[in-house]
This record gives sequence, C-alpha cells and structure tokens, in this order.
Amino acid sequence: MTTILEQFEKGDPKEEGFRVPPMAFVRCTRGGKTRTLSEIKRNLHEKRDDVAVISISCNSYSPLTDYEKKHPIVALCRRIAFAVMHPNGKKEEFLQFNRRVSKEDICAWLANHPCILMVDELNQ
Repeated sequence: MTTILEQFEKGDPKEEGFRVPPMAFVRCTRGGKTRTLSEIKRNLHEKRDDVAVISISCNSYSPLTDYEKKHPIVALCRRIAFAVMHPNGKKEEFLQFNRRVSKEDICAWLANHPCILMVDELNQ
C-alpha cells in the first residue's frame, strides 16, 4: 500500500516526463491475485476517498470481442465505464452497454479526475 500511494502522489498529469510505473501481481492460477486486488481496493477507499479506484476484468462477464482484440484501448475504455456505472454488472448488461460507448466518451468523462485503475485477467 505504501508503494502504491507513494507512486500515486508522484503522478501529476501536468508534469511532463514522469509517468507512474505500472505495477503487477504475478502468480500461478488460484494464487490469490484477484483477492489481493480487492483488498487493495478496499484499503485505498479507506485511505483516499478523493480518488476513484476503478476495477475491471477482461474475463468473466466481459470477454473480448474480435473487434476489441484489434482495438485494445477501446476495450479497456468500455470496461472502465461499465465498471463505474454497473459495479456488480452482469454479462447481458455489459453486452448491451458495450454497443453504446466510445473511447472519446470515456476520455471526456474521466478528464483530469485522479483515479487508480486495477485490471484483473489482463492476460486475456
């Protein structure tokens, strides 16, 4: 948690040349990666209520379409928007939502709001 918060504090979108490095949890199947992400999210909510913590998964209810496999930024943006609007979303809801939102919609919506993005099943 200390490293995550330190890096988050360093990241300033107005500051040229610095990017917060991505962090990863790598482990074998059933090793607790998803649980770790959910515990980090809970802890972040307790420590920083001014930051949006967005969790998405590239598995379960939101498998990638052929189009999204060719356009991963679009796929990522759609899952971000869906996760925020439907935190306990179901596959049917996602499929309907997926047809209506664009990358531009998400960029305008997020603007400069501070957030931490957590991605599960990125290997998909």
